[in-house]
Amino acid sequence: SRRASFEAESFHYRVDYVGRERQPVLIIDNVFQQAEKLVDYCIANLNFHNADSFYPGIRMSGPEGYDKFLAFQLQQLIERVFGSPIKTIRGAKSVYSMVLTPPDKLGLLQCIPHCDSADENTLACVHYLCGPQHGGTSLYRHVSTGFENVNAQRQDAYRNALHADLERHG
Repeated sequence: SRRASFEAESFHYRVDYVGRERQPVLIIDNVFQQAEKLVDYCIANLNFHNADSFYPGIRMSGPEGYDKFLAFQLQQLIERVFGSPIKTIRGAKSVYSMVLTPPDKLGLLQCIPHCDSADENTLACVHYLCGPQHGGTSLYRHVSTGFENVNAQRQDAYRNALHADLERHG
């Protein structure tokens, strides 16, 4: 994949263009000099609950305003990489999430890749507060459709193909 690497004073980032559809993925390292304070907040405010049926673990709300702070700090970078003014992003939420469900206890919907939103004015952001030994994020191409991105125009075709896949493969 094509990569553009940049350096800024307080953090490093790069943009990877992923897959056949060349989806931009912005990867930022060391966005905060004291990210451990986010872990401290989590420990001080323990309020985890079981997530919805799609997520195989527990969640709790993040610090108030964290999402707005990130958007403000990274506005120019986000606009440059994704080509849209940040004001077009339809909202944000900040949650701490931990996968705790053992593989043999996963439900069907927890065993297949998901898309966060078909809305093109939505960005997914994952901020890892742990080391790589605890996993990461994977991006997939849906075999039946060839889709790597599910937008509003593709949503029905993707859903129909997914149901057909489930009927055919279980």
